[in-house]
Amino acid sequence: MADAKKLEVVRLDDFTPRDPAGPGRQGDAARRFGMLLVDPASASHGGFGAVVKATNLYEETFALKRARTADLAGSCTPEQLRQMLFEEYRTQLAVSRLRGFPDVYGYGSWDGEPIILMEWVEGVTLAQAAPRLPREGDGVQADVVAMIGEAVLEVLAGVGRLDRRLVHRDISPSNIMFRTSAMGLEQQVAAGALDVCLIDFGNSTFEHPQQSSFTQRVGVVRGATRDYAPPEMLTADIEGVERLRDDPSIDVYALCGVLYDLYAGHAPFDLAHSLGGSDYRTKMATPPAPVTPRRSHDRALLEAILGGLAPYQAERPTAEALLGELRSWREGRAACDTPAPVAAKPRANSGVAAPRDPRTSSRSRTATASEPAAATAPAAKLAVAADRPVSRRAAVALAGITAVAAVGAVFGAGLLSSRGGHQEDAPSADEASDDGVGVDAGQDTDDNAGQAARSSLPISSFEARIAAKDPDTGRWGLVDSDGAWHAQPKFVQVGRYMNGVAPALDDATSLWGFIDQDGSWALEPAFASLGRMTNGGAVAQDVTSRLWGVLSTRGKWAAKASCIEMGEAVIGGCVPARIDAAKDTWGYLASDGEWTNVPRSFSALGPWSKSAARGPAKDPESGLWGYVGAYGRWVVDPVYERADGIYNNRAFVRMPGQDGLQIVTPDGTGPIQTAYSDALPFSRSACAAKDASSGLWGISGVSGTWTVEPQFSSAGRAYELADEDYYPVQDASSGLWGCVSGRGVWLMAPRFAALA
Repeated sequence: MADAKKLEVVRLDDFTPRDPAGPGRQGDAARRFGMLLVDPASASHGGFGAVVKATNLYEETFALKRARTADLAGSCTPEQLRQMLFEEYRTQLAVSRLRGFPDVYGYGSWDGEPIILMEWVEGVTLAQAAPRLPREGDGVQADVVAMIGEAVLEVLAGVGRLDRRLVHRDISPSNIMFRTSAMGLEQQVAAGALDVCLIDFGNSTFEHPQQSSFTQRVGVVRGATRDYAPPEMLTADIEGVERLRDDPSIDVYALCGVLYDLYAGHAPFDLAHSLGGSDYRTKMATPPAPVTPRRSHDRALLEAILGGLAPYQAERPTAEALLGELRSWREGRAACDTPAPVAAKPRANSGVAAPRDPRTSSRSRTATASEPAAATAPAAKLAVAADRPVSRRAAVALAGITAVAAVGAVFGAGLLSSRGGHQEDAPSADEASDDGVGVDAGQDTDDNAGQAARSSLPISSFEARIAAKDPDTGRWGLVDSDGAWHAQPKFVQVGRYMNGVAPALDDATSLWGFIDQDGSWALEPAFASLGRMTNGGAVAQDVTSRLWGVLSTRGKWAAKASCIEMGEAVIGGCVPARIDAAKDTWGYLASDGEWTNVPRSFSALGPWSKSAARGPAKDPESGLWGYVGAYGRWVVDPVYERADGIYNNRAFVRMPGQDGLQIVTPDGTGPIQTAYSDALPFSRSACAAKDASSGLWGISGVSGTWTVEPQFSSAGRAYELADEDYYPVQDASSGLWGCVSGRGVWLMAPRFAALA
């Protein structure tokens, strides 16, 4: 925490939390948010306001955005300013639970001026990080440029799952942020797994039913970063500009401008010498500055980037199409040979875009007369995207990457190890769902070394795999996202595949080890039992002592085997565990073997949520479940008969005497009653749930309504693959297992005896 002498005490005039308070809990928001300590030295300015770091009395850290009338130099009234910030709040609220966006907690006022209270993201912006990225020639290495593009496009593609459209409208190096609380940027780059977050929504637009945007209502024009903004964001003088500014291709153009800048070392256009002083005319009438590929293989990457810089919206690829191109390029890049110049090729254009070959774009529409017009306009060559997005290759260097953090000391806001110390926490969706890519996050010890393999897990990269049981042989192996065998079914049992490996039971020794994506032993069988390999490591049972410990992602003991019982996985940097047979001795053990500050005094514990900074706990006195935070304080009172782990800001609970489950937020507020008798953790936007009346399983959205009607005999936890969530389900008619999408489409035909 900052020097207390330099902190300013802030008492909010009023505050409306994101989630309404339940009965008897109306005072919780006032206690949590009513008084804050603000660090003035942390202020950063952007858009039409300033963001400062704020801490409450529970040592939770937030970002407080405050808008001042003076920030707009009299261009709007105080009431218009309030409306502008409220519109930004509504937009953030719509995406706050999606991967790649900061969480938001509520809206209020301070000294009569509006504020938004949101997540404080520990990290660096792309503008700050660019000088530290691997470089080649005048710019950033091509593979890192593509990696950044993929990470941002995955966030934009996730927005496409919403039922209403969001356009950020100001993607720039200052508004692309890398979270670094769990892993440093250099390690993220080495692992090929960037934790990206889009910030500053002061210029965004989001469709609200039967209501025009604030910009349309009052005519206040908020500018975008001119070096990266498309032409339609740089003028207010063309017909239909409001409609053009609601198109998602705006974000594609801006991102391609950022990627161009990273590769070339300069922005695509020289706006210091704009045609007639007009940035709009410059971007409409002239092509981007020529850029020479440093390696011949870079040509396709540059063509994809230049395709996104087309002046007409109809000529730009969608986020999904561009994502497919970048993935294809990264997976297919070959050895370098001689460089050859590449430049955008101008062609005549009368102001109405010519129809495009449908094979080269998924945007099957043409421009209208209201699109930006100019006498001549460039048409950058666009590489053809594959019909189906390439499966994600999560290139994570498990071997050779040293521990990037003692994750045991970084669990969430306020959760400390027994050694003391405090690190701010910024959650990631991968940690919330624990299905992300990972690197070694535990420190190896020499204890029990004889029971674990002494070499690192020999994996440098991996593809998506799902553990499957062959109905003919009864043996387990690994299949790809299409259901094709890649690790032949020869194992007695295989667990859930994560981070390039899956636990497998060896027939010859009856011991467990880890197999890689092709079924070879990545870690020889030497354990009595193993859990799945999450970002924090894997729980393992020592074959001699039968005690449990934690393996690092390099396959060595990070927390020696000393516990008689453990939770199923290391999630949020720690795992529920107990070291003696006493009933009420469960606590959270960090992946490096240190106990956290949650006292070992609970009857049972569920997985810790790093993003919510809490976990489910069973009260030894009442026998009911609630949620505890740092130091074992009840942040949600023990009132539940059942309380599940928090995934993607949602958890299932059951009240005593009730049959159906409820969906609650991490604060226990806003309960949604369902008719589900059972449910699995939420993936990005849905989960498998069991209908109480029919006993069949379907797919439920976060609002508790069926997105896929109950029709399956059983279901498993979703696999969050890059282009689709795969829900393992058992076909009711055949009894075989396959995978469906969140819309109920079979992605993997039902032909397996079981899926893990």
